[in-house]
Amino acid sequence: MAQPGQIFLDFPANLRVAEANLPSYGSDALTAPEGLVDVMTRANEAPFAGLGEVAIPARRVEPRAAFIEVKSMQGNVLIAKALGALTLPREDFAPLEFLATVSASGLVGEPLLVAGSGADDVDNFFRDYLAKGIRLGEKLAPGAYRVVIGP
Repeated sequence: MAQPGQIFLDFPANLRVAEANLPSYGSDALTAPEGLVDVMTRANEAPFAGLGEVAIPARRVEPRAAFIEVKSMQGNVLIAKALGALTLPREDFAPLEFLATVSASGLVGEPLLVAGSGADDVDNFFRDYLAKGIRLGEKLAPGAYRVVIGP
């Protein structure tokens, strides 16, 4: 019964757990291992079963090729293609963004890195690729362009 000033009733603690559905992970009686090799080969069948471990094998992520997208400053996509046959310095890199300026005579300087990938070798590789590999200055009309490259 609730006392004056008490909002909720006190309930006694329930210290019982239904063991009907709990598997006995690692509680089997085992003999002492002979050496370190025996210890290493005999592992617990599910060491983190109570902490959300799932027995479903994880899928491997399919490798993806680099993708380049060139947009005008108005947002029109001019070039969008996958760079599948390109040998990259590393497979895992963050998307990067360049600003390229093209005049009537071609690309003005090198493309300006706006957002880097976090790896200088990847940034330098794509800067050279834009200028010398796909030759942006020859393919685009005079103007300023946003170039996004991602994995």
